[in-house]
Amino acid sequence: MKQMSYFTQAAEKGMIELLQNMMKAGTKVNKQDPNGATALLMATQGGQTETVRFLLKAGADPNLAAEGSTTCLMLAANDGNAEIVSLLLAHKANVNVRGANGATPMAFAAANGHTNIVEMLKKAGAQR
Repeated sequence: MKQMSYFTQAAEKGMIELLQNMMKAGTKVNKQDPNGATALLMATQGGQTETVRFLLKAGADPNLAAEGSTTCLMLAANDGNAEIVSLLLAHKANVNVRGANGATPMAFAAANGHTNIVEMLKKAGAQR
């Protein structure tokens, strides 16, 4: 794995003020690091709900995927993070996206016993 950018590292750690300053200085909200990860993806991975909310309000695309075709919704579903799943769904995250192995966000949630997330995804139109 290649080195993460400072922008994605700040997102993973929930450093909203630093993200704001970097964006004011010209960093694009959907900038991908050398691994294809975005700030939104890393904030999701880090469980940083308020950072996810901030980035989505700033226009972050919840459907950009990193290497391996991993999306934010897949990570949040895998982790059972209902609040982040809800935020992503509200911002039009693709519920039927498939990763490199063919798995969907619902498959990630189901594999980890997150039945509440499975139900949320079904209500949003997810198919098996």
